[in-house]
Amino acid sequence: MKRVGRGPFAPPDAILGGIPTAKLDVPITVVFLVLFLIGAATHMTIYNINSKRGHKFILSDLFFDFCMVRTVTTTMRIVWAFRSMNNSVVLAALIFENAGVSVIFAINLVLTQRILRAIHPKIFWHPATSTFFTLLLVSVPFFIIFNIAVLTASFFVTTASGAKATKDLLFFGSSWNLFLCVFPLLTLSTFAVLPSPTPIEKFGTGRFRTKLVMLVYSSATLFIGAVVRLIAAAQSHPINDPGQVDTKTIFYLTGFMLEIFVVVLFAAARFDLRFHIPNGCTGPGQYSVPKEDDKEGLFQDVDVKMRMSYGSAQEISQSKGYGNGDINGFPISPGRWQDISPDRTNATREQVRQAIFDLKLKHDLVGDPIDSGDSELLVYAFRVRKLSGGGSDGSASPETGMRPRRPPRSSAWMGRVRSPGGGENKML
Repeated sequence: MKRVGRGPFAPPDAILGGIPTAKLDVPITVVFLVLFLIGAATHMTIYNINSKRGHKFILSDLFFDFCMVRTVTTTMRIVWAFRSMNNSVVLAALIFENAGVSVIFAINLVLTQRILRAIHPKIFWHPATSTFFTLLLVSVPFFIIFNIAVLTASFFVTTASGAKATKDLLFFGSSWNLFLCVFPLLTLSTFAVLPSPTPIEKFGTGRFRTKLVMLVYSSATLFIGAVVRLIAAAQSHPINDPGQVDTKTIFYLTGFMLEIFVVVLFAAARFDLRFHIPNGCTGPGQYSVPKEDDKEGLFQDVDVKMRMSYGSAQEISQSKGYGNGDINGFPISPGRWQDISPDRTNATREQVRQAIFDLKLKHDLVGDPIDSGDSELLVYAFRVRKLSGGGSDGSASPETGMRPRRPPRSSAWMGRVRSPGGGENKML
């Protein structure tokens, strides 16, 4: 049947999810609108906090972009419910509905590449394999534009042959999206079970198995929605007699609901820390080696060492019998380092000095801040006097369990320094 006019024309075939109504669809869509707004705020907050630490993790920003696209999608669907006869509104709502989920496909591809490089570095660090993943990532924005153009054309074609051609092209675009969605499942199920010739290179935080579970869950969840969209694109039912796959229940359960599950999972599990790698990795073995300019990796390394040192001090004090949290009679406040500055990346000069003071060491603290542009570099020097407390015969003291320290070769050794000519000068 030939259309008359300039368009946009109403779609002749049934639409996945049907035509929204104010009584049924608006309340449900409003709930998802709020959820996606919360997801966008959460991922943007994580991204901003990481940016202040020098943690370059663009994938959190991509999740924010996806949530914002879904916010526009739900908003346009609400407008559609009140303007069901406005074909321009219908077209805009369908464009945002079909274009958003591809962003998560791209995120899953990046995470898949990182996991596979850690398991089989020789294969997936190869230039040919890296180029293949790059082409897959480039195809994501290409097919987003492709599907938008074809969908827009379908609202303006006037002949039956043109309508069939646009429908076939939309089916091809949906098929490619399904391939991008299932690709992580295919590669992980194939290469993750194969024995690796080298030990698995750990990166980020958390167990490696958890990373696999998160990625498989995300891909499998989105795979369900991609299959439903492909079936809807393949079938052809009149708009007044939609098929079983076009119902509102399937639309919301396999669309917005599964997508919000993935958004919540990746935010709650802190995938920005679990999948973080040092900046500028170019080959095998570099995922686990922090770069000099990778501030986040250095921050995590120092933080872990502080916690381990603190835990070791607690264990030593208890094993020596000094009491809970005491070393040589000096109390250690549990969790003091965490309580001083919850945001340790923005610790002030006073907080750093307080943290050192709480170690309760007998020392003379010398150090002044050095201006380094927009921040200060704190350099400290310590002169520490160890407690001897040993027996006169060289045995360990029964109170402290420590042997006496061997005296220096010269009584004035601590107060002398070597001169350039080989002599000694007294320190002022």
